[in-house]
Amino acid sequence: MTNMDFTKDVVTLHRGQYLTFVDNSHNIHEVGPGNNGQVVSPVRGEPLTGFHLMVTNSVYKTGPWLTPGKYYVTCAVHPMMNLTVVVVP
Repeated sequence: MTNMDFTKDVVTLHRGQYLTFVDNSHNIHEVGPGNNGQVVSPVRGEPLTGFHLMVTNSVYKTGPWLTPGKYYVTCAVHPMMNLTVVVVP
């Protein structure tokens, strides 16, 4: 994360990989499943559940992404922060 954005719009992971979020900005972020700042219940196969508070210089590593598909991640504090996670076999 940089300032009020993810460094990429789309991240592709292979099944079983983890996703690591690094907040190296001077902003607080609350990342979770969803879009446009609206954190929702995760869909089946998504290891990112609920809100995860990220303060400056913090790191959050998800569990393994085991189900191929397309998933969405947002920041509840900055609704313009949206990330698409694509999990491939």
